[in-house]
Amino acid sequence: MASSSRDWAADLRAAIKQEFRLGGFTVREMRGKVFLQKRWPDGRRESAALPINWEPGINLQVLTAITAINGHIQGGMSLKDAAHLQWPVDGPMGPSTTIGINWVQIAERFKTHKVGSGQVKETTWDQTYARVIKQVLSVLGASSAPSSGKALLAELTQGAPGSRGRVVRIERAAQFLTFTVKEVGLNSRWLPPEGKDLKDLKGNKAPNETPAINAGQAVPLSDDAFLALLDAIPDQRWRLAVGLCGVFGLRPIELQYVRVDGDGLWCDYQKRTARGLSPKRHIEALDPVQRPGLARELLLTLSTGIVELPPMGNRDDLAAGALNTYLKRREIWQQLRKDAPGRLSAYSLRHGYAYRSAMTYNLPVRTAAALMGHSVQVHTQHYGKWVDAAGVKGAVEAARARVLTTDRPPVVG
Repeated sequence: MASSSRDWAADLRAAIKQEFRLGGFTVREMRGKVFLQKRWPDGRRESAALPINWEPGINLQVLTAITAINGHIQGGMSLKDAAHLQWPVDGPMGPSTTIGINWVQIAERFKTHKVGSGQVKETTWDQTYARVIKQVLSVLGASSAPSSGKALLAELTQGAPGSRGRVVRIERAAQFLTFTVKEVGLNSRWLPPEGKDLKDLKGNKAPNETPAINAGQAVPLSDDAFLALLDAIPDQRWRLAVGLCGVFGLRPIELQYVRVDGDGLWCDYQKRTARGLSPKRHIEALDPVQRPGLARELLLTLSTGIVELPPMGNRDDLAAGALNTYLKRREIWQQLRKDAPGRLSAYSLRHGYAYRSAMTYNLPVRTAAALMGHSVQVHTQHYGKWVDAAGVKGAVEAARARVLTTDRPPVVG
């Protein structure tokens, strides 16, 4: 015999009590729908109407809904907000519209999740995530908002297929969508596509498209340009900073961590990488051949303390930003940027040191990498492409001259 209305409702309440022993949840009927209530240990009560018809056979649907809602509550949400987040509200687009989902709140939780867990730094969020999430919220706030993760990502496919900007935008947005389902509990339709479908959204560069040399990365500052820049800086503090970065290949942040060490510098700065911390290191100077003795001059200035280094912030991005800002205000830098074969930045000083180590001083890659405080793999990946045909020819001619003019005993074969 079929259960009466009273029997199935009692069974539903018993199942809720058994499944959520400490949850304080119960249900009743209100206007033909399920009305969920929660009682807290302190006596406080919360309630919310669920878009589930009050009728036999809803036990599993209600238990599943309470499980998702309880997860939101444990994350700090009110019951009403948790329920509101769980179901879209019927609107002009039908029941699949995104109206009723608090996307702004979810975006704030996503930031807390990424930054609070240490997955990304606050600066990384500001630089690479914030802009993407703002675009996502704009798309979701439109009158014709998409109703699935794949449709949302399709709205973000601006830019050339396979371009860095497009790839990053799709990847960041896909992370956000995964969070909305896995952590927030939205419907699985919001999951981003995987495999080939996701790759197609990012796009592929044309087979015959050749990436520009040093695309997106600052190019090395030539020795002539470096010396012209150095001589044109009127502020002795900034002249010292620029000189040390160019002659010792320092990262801007390392200016705050160096001290004179014999004929070179000792650097206490350790950069955090996927492999751990980079080592503290002794750094030897590589003077431009046009200005021998420049390193001794800079070391003497640094050791006396008469000229102090300028304040540049306590993070790498802040230090680089401060140096970039100063350089951009110099007329000589503006001219050098126009004449350069690529983008110049504060890091062009460090890159110039790397280029000089190979093309002027002929240092082994392992030695140059150790001086600069990174791995051989990083060194070859970032600096190897700057050894152009002219540089190779010059290096070979210099080596040939050294070998052919060196007196040594004949080889007995």
